[in-house]
Formats: sequence, C-alpha cells, structure tokens
Amino acid sequence: MMSARDLIIPPLITRHAGDAAFYWQQRDGSVHSPLVGLSHLLEFDRLLDAHMDGLRVAGDAGWDIALAQLERWATAPEVFVCTTLALEQADPSARLAAIWAVIQKNPQRMLRGLIAAMAAAPSPLANTWCLQWLRTGMPTALAVVAWRARALYALPLEAEFAQALPAALASPDPAIRAAACRVAALSQAQSLQPLLQDPDRQVRAEAALALVGGLASGSKQALTAPQQTLVAGVLWQACQDLGQELTGLGGWYKAKAQHRLARWVCHLGLVVPIGHPAVEPLLKLLPARLGLWLVLHHGDGHYLPWIVQQMDDPDVSRFAGWVWSALTGVDLHSQGLSLPPRAPSQTPRPTDTHDPGLPEPDVHRIAAMELRLPSGCVSLGGQPQSEVLLNTVLWQGPQALRWIAARRLALLGRPTFNTRMRARDQQNLLWPLQQQAAPAHEIATV
Repeated sequence: MMSARDLIIPPLITRHAGDAAFYWQQRDGSVHSPLVGLSHLLEFDRLLDAHMDGLRVAGDAGWDIALAQLERWATAPEVFVCTTLALEQADPSARLAAIWAVIQKNPQRMLRGLIAAMAAAPSPLANTWCLQWLRTGMPTALAVVAWRARALYALPLEAEFAQALPAALASPDPAIRAAACRVAALSQAQSLQPLLQDPDRQVRAEAALALVGGLASGSKQALTAPQQTLVAGVLWQACQDLGQELTGLGGWYKAKAQHRLARWVCHLGLVVPIGHPAVEPLLKLLPARLGLWLVLHHGDGHYLPWIVQQMDDPDVSRFAGWVWSALTGVDLHSQGLSLPPRAPSQTPRPTDTHDPGLPEPDVHRIAAMELRLPSGCVSLGGQPQSEVLLNTVLWQGPQALRWIAARRLALLGRPTFNTRMRARDQQNLLWPLQQQAAPAHEIATV
C-alpha cells in the first residue's frame, strides 16, 4: 500500500518552499517601498498563504524539505517559513531546536525571519516561547528575538513581560537593552528616560525611537516639548556619529550601518521641528539617499531646491524625483516632467539599478517650475499635514508613505497602525476611516 509520502512530489514541494520564502521576502522588503501599496500586499499574502498551504498539505515531507532549504540557503526568509510550520505543531520544540541549530551559526543574517514568524503567530503561543527565551542562561540572540517580536504587536503588555522588562533594560548586554526599549513604551515609557544617556549609542537611539515611534502612542503618555527636544537631540547625535563612521566601513558592516542609519534618519525626520537649523548640516554629512529619506520624513518644503539638486546625482536621480513628487503632489509622468526611457545602448546608471520602476526626472523642467510648498508646516502630497490626508495615504499610498502617515498619526495621539501586519487585517482597520479619506485626485502621486 502506498503511504502519504509516496504521493509527495518533492520538486513541487521544493518549489512551494522556495516560493513561500520569496513572497515573504518581497513583503518584508516592501516596508519603505515607493511602488508597493496595500493591493500588492494583499497579493503577496495570498501567494504566501498558498505556498505555505502546499507545505502544510505535504506534512512531515513538507517540513523536511523546508528545513533542507533553510540549511542550504541560511537566510531570514527560510527561517520564517520553517518557524511558521514549527509553531503549528502541538509540540514545536523539536522543530524550533532544529531551526535554532542553523540560526546560531549566523544570527545576524537570520534573526529577522524568526522575529517576524513569532510576531505573526497567535500571541498566546508566541508569548509562551518568547517568555522561555527570556529565562536566565538562554542565548542573547533569543532574548533579542523575544523582545523585538513582542514589540511588533502593540497589545497591553502581559504581566510576565512587564515583570521581566526592568531586568532587560538594565542588562549588561547592550543588544538586550536595545531590544527591550522597543517594548518599554507599551507600559513603562518613563523607564526609557535614563536610557537616553546610556553609554551604548544603539541603546540611546532605541530609547529615543521607542519614545517617539509608533509604539509610543500605545503608552498614551505624550511627550512634553522639552522631552521631544531631548529625544530629537539624541537621535540627531546618533545619526551624525554613525554617518561620520560610514566612510571607514566596508562590505557587510557598511550595509548594516546604512540600514540602521536609514531607520534612525526616518524617525528623526518625524520629530525635528520644521525650520530647525540642525537639518542642513546633517544633509551635508549623510549620503544623498539617506538625506532624501530625511527630507521626505521631515516634510519641510524649504528643501525642495535641495531635492532638485540631487536629481543630477546618477546614484539617486530617480529616487530624488519620486521624493519631490511625493512632497509636492505633482506626478512626473502626467505633467511631462519625466524623461523618455533610456535606450538599451545607453550606459546604465546606479539609480537605474537601485530604483527600477521610478521615472527619470527631467531636472531642467522641474527646476524651472520653482515650485513652493506652504511654509512653517509639514507637507505631503502638496498639502499641509492633516488627519484626513494621512488617513487617505494609509488607504491609497505606497508603503513608504503609508509608514510616514501611520507614524505621524501616532504622534498626533491616534492609535498605532502597523503597516507590516497582514493586508486583510489592515483593510479591516481602515474601512471605518475610508469616509474620512480625501478624494483620490487630491493625492494623485501619493
């Protein structure tokens, strides 16, 4: 008699494992995408679910093949797939141990997938394992996973996590202190204030991010003006110091530093007051792409001429055009402000590789417009910031702008909105806000 395994087609299951990893990677990498919107997330989720179902139907054979893919490629997407399958078992311990045996060889490369899978799992199940990983004697990397995963679902903090948090914030390991900062804003925001003076730069920055980021609104403890100034100063100094170090870094270390700096810069742009003199010197220090991220999140129309100057930079020309369009609300294509597609015979530029799908701006025509935005206020899509506009961006905009809208709404005291959550869950939360949204033509490029 044929067994269930005899009915399995290994190449097909291998394809399911590879495609599930691929679609999770597409989804995870889209958080700040200028092209991917909510409709794309829905499609990514649908395809990811379909391929995960293929692995589930294959049973133990599906797990074996998924684990083999993890052992072969050893990257975060394979970790996400395997962890998701493991957590669906009555007793996940053996499978989680097999996953950890791979991760511990290079945690920096793979932890993101474990964090995402734990955050996506039902919270009671995820909490059970995260609390185990917070026990004394567990590897530091697992404690980091536990705190970062718990931070991704902004529910009231359970008593067990609340009891463990003070020790984590005082841990001798800066990686644990930094990860715990992400959770502290949920219920113990006051405990973050001393960490703004922590000897470790990453811990100082994470404390500042927790106070002003999307999690801060979950604590319902608004920052006073002096506190906001202090937090912005901590972030500014961290960005300046790391920006100065970039030139001396190379390879993996430089890529990691740039990723970290980009995250800090985005949050810094949200909290620095419009017109603050510290922005301009930081723009001179940062690489052009990071400077453009700073200006986009800052929303100060004063820097439109600086953005236009970056359109001449072959490394960021297309991205600079998109940032200008996002802030002004002027669509490059429809307004005749983009150049024709480059001929195959033309030498490609770095921006063509880094920013595929974005139009190449016609710098001379854009500069001749001398467009101005309202002064003294945050602008997006050519309009001053408003709740109606931000809700519209959450519904219709690309992920990069949806992230900004969610954080700005949080800073206004509105409930935290996670643009990483499953697209269907996002839709369910956004339906009540749809009637508050501005007409689509008002945010044509958003």
